[in-house]
Amino acid sequence: MPRPKPRSPRRRGRPPPAAPPPPPARPRARRYRPGQR
Repeated sequence: MPRPKPRSPRRRGRPPPAAPPPPPARPRARRYRPGQR
């Protein structure tokens, strides 16, 4: 019987992301205080 092929990520659409998705961008203006730069 044919030996099983190594499963390729191409068969099921796209391969899973190697790293988790980046967190949503947070407003970085929080560290600046009004009147200060």
